[in-house]
Amino acid sequence: MEISQFLGQLKTAIAALDYVEQLAIEEIEEKLVKGTIYLQKNYLLVFRYNSIRYSFSFSLLFNQQRIWGIDRDNRIGWHTHSLHNTDEHTPIETPENVAKIIEIFDGIWREL
Repeated sequence: MEISQFLGQLKTAIAALDYVEQLAIEEIEEKLVKGTIYLQKNYLLVFRYNSIRYSFSFSLLFNQQRIWGIDRDNRIGWHTHSLHNTDEHTPIETPENVAKIIEIFDGIWREL
């Protein structure tokens, strides 16, 4: 997936979330994008996508601490870091698209 496709899917998926305050792209290159989604109550959803490695990272932060995450890397594959133990890697099925990742995140948000 190209960077433009990733960002398009991400923008569409977060548009429906009423607690999203702002999307900020901090770094964008031909094959890499990093950014932050500013949320209500001072939460941040920090993301990174590398189209060469096909690696994804979404980390929910509060007070500069990761409290949840969903990632895909070449070592473990798709996995989450739970609200109760962010050091733990729990394998998950491959999300079909970025919208599914945001849907999983939305479920976590509603638990907070």
